[in-house]
Amino acid sequence: MALRGRAGSSPTPGAKKPQHTQHKPNVTRLEKNEIRLHYSGFIIFGAQLLSITTGLIFTLLLTRNMTKPEYGIWANIFDLAGYFLLFSGVFPFWTMRFVARRKDGAAKTGLLANLIISLAATSIYISLTPLLTSAFNISGQYVLMYLIAAAHIINMHAIVALESILRAKKPQAIGYGLLIEEITKVTLAYVLIVRLQQLFLGALLSLTISITIQVLYYLKLTSNDLKEKIQWTYAKEWLKGSTANIYNAVGNQIAASPIILLFLLGGQAARGNYQAATTFSNMIGYALFLSYALYPKLLADNNHYKEIHQHVNSHPRVRAQERPGNNPGQAS
Repeated sequence: MALRGRAGSSPTPGAKKPQHTQHKPNVTRLEKNEIRLHYSGFIIFGAQLLSITTGLIFTLLLTRNMTKPEYGIWANIFDLAGYFLLFSGVFPFWTMRFVARRKDGAAKTGLLANLIISLAATSIYISLTPLLTSAFNISGQYVLMYLIAAAHIINMHAIVALESILRAKKPQAIGYGLLIEEITKVTLAYVLIVRLQQLFLGALLSLTISITIQVLYYLKLTSNDLKEKIQWTYAKEWLKGSTANIYNAVGNQIAASPIILLFLLGGQAARGNYQAATTFSNMIGYALFLSYALYPKLLADNNHYKEIHQHVNSHPRVRAQERPGNNPGQAS
C-alpha cells in the first residue's frame, strides 16, 4: 500500500501542502543582450552609405567656394587636431568591454575620464595654436579658425566615449546618431556658407554644432547608465592595461605624418587636392560596419556563442563547405 504523503499521492489530513516556488531569474532590461547583429550592422552600414551623399554635398559646398590653398588649410586644421586626439580611444577601448560585461559605473567612468583628457588636450592645443600656425606659414586671419577647432577636440573625445557605451548595448543608435549629425551638418552648411556667405566660420560652426547635437542625442540614450556611481578604480586599471593601445595610437599618428609633410613641402593646394581624393577612397572601408555589432555581442556573454555559431553555420557557403567531398583535407 502506497504511503500517504509521498510524491504523486494525496497529502495526509492536516498536513501542509508543500509549496513549490518556481524561481525565475531576475534579469533586468540592462542585463539582457539586446544586440541584433543583422539590424545593427545594416543600420550603421546604411547610415555610412547615406553619409557618402551628405559628405559629397558638404565637400562640394566647400570646394565650390574655397580656393585650393584655402581647402588645404581647412584640411590642415583637422590634421593638427588629430594629434590632440591621440589618446581619445584609450579609455573607450576598455569602456566598451566593461559595459558589455555589465560592470556598474563603467559608462560614467569612461566618459568622465575621456572628458578630462579632452580638457587637457584642448588646453595644450590652444596654447600651441599661435606657434603652430606660424610654423606652417598660415596667415593670421585663419588663426581664429584654428582656435574654434578646439571645440572639435572636446566633441570628438565625447563622441568616442559615448559610442563605446552604445556599441556595447545599442549599436544601431550609432547609425541614427550619424544620420542626425550628417543631415544637420549639411543643412547648417548650406545656410551659413551659401546664404550667409560665411565660408570658414560657417563650415566650422556647421561641423561643431552638428557634432554637439549628436553628443546630446547620445547623452539622452545613455542617461540611465550615467546615473551610476563613478568607479575611479576602473580608470586606474584601464590605464595600467593600455600600454599596447597607446603604442598603437602613437604608431597610427606617426603613419599619418606624411600628410603634414605634404602641407609643408607640397603647399596648401597639394593638401587640398589630396583631401578631395580621399573623400572618395574612404567609401571602400564602409563595408566593415556590417559586422560592427558582432564584437560587443561576443563580449557581453559567453552563452551567446552558440547563437553566433549557429548564425555563421547557417550561411549557404559554410553549409556547402561542410558537405562530404567538399573538404580539401578529406581523403578521397
